[in-house]
Amino acid sequence: MFLSTFSFFKFIFRFFLKKEKMLLLWILNVLSVWMSLTDAADIKSFAKISSTAGNLTAVFSTSDFFGYSSSSFGDLDAILVGAYGDDDGGTYRGAVYILFLDNEGVTLSHQKVSDLHSDFTGILEDNDKFGMSVCHLDDLNGDQFPDILVGAPEDDDNGEDRGAVYILFVDAVGLVESHQKISDLHGDLPSGLLTDSDEFGGSVGNIGDLDGDDLSDIAVGASGDDDGGSGRGLDHI
Repeated sequence: MFLSTFSFFKFIFRFFLKKEKMLLLWILNVLSVWMSLTDAADIKSFAKISSTAGNLTAVFSTSDFFGYSSSSFGDLDAILVGAYGDDDGGTYRGAVYILFLDNEGVTLSHQKVSDLHSDFTGILEDNDKFGMSVCHLDDLNGDQFPDILVGAPEDDDNGEDRGAVYILFVDAVGLVESHQKISDLHGDLPSGLLTDSDEFGGSVGNIGDLDGDDLSDIAVGASGDDDGGSGRGLDHI
């Protein structure tokens, strides 16, 4: 019995000793990679854009969550920034900002797209969280300007928090000329694709032209989708 107990503790000691060595090697590897990356990609400069920096004249409120999502805006000297907690028109309806920048990252002008601004005629409701995700698309309508894809994951079309995305067709100054909503009721999604709490639109991405039609294809996340089990999530392409 004594030998058996002694052998057991000897095994445990060797096991944790081995694990500690593996952990140490892992830490050293991580540090090595980090040092290599920082040596090869030092940050040369940066610009902060907020309610108090970067010459942004937008007016923010508590819990707007400006910056929760962001994207380049095609080849334009501009960026897209989501603020899903914006309360224009109602609580947590959300907004997206188009920021036009100089070559140092200073804001020259901006356009806010929300329930109350930029000629956007989409119908947002409380807690839609428009702007939770955002990315630019190629020029879908041929007007020589990139278009915008925006997620509203708690949109309630046909059921609670099923979600939606909006394609915004904007002009040179960021005003919305028209839009297309894609949800359980709009945009010809297959019947039954979305269910309650899917949160379709929680993430969005421009994945290039997969089918060769010279138009951007998109990926849309639905983190609450229950395929195979509760809340397992998926991406729609």
